[in-house]
Amino acid sequence: MKSPTAIFMNLLVLIALAFPVFAQHEEGSQPIALKTSTGTLFGTLELPQSRSRVRVVLIIAGRADRPRRKLARA
Repeated sequence: MKSPTAIFMNLLVLIALAFPVFAQHEEGSQPIALKTSTGTLFGTLELPQSRSRVRVVLIIAGRADRPRRKLARA
């Protein structure tokens, strides 16, 4: 069985590859949550401001004692 983190990462990759048009029309960020049998993984979906096709997923992991915004600055 895959870990919740692996499931979350796979989901993000699938979204990025399956819906490249989605990223062309939306801007900004929105919170997302992935419910699994072991709990819920929370994250933020960041969408590009560019209207060109983008097929990139960047995952910045974090945990309670090291929030993602601090890790992103490192």
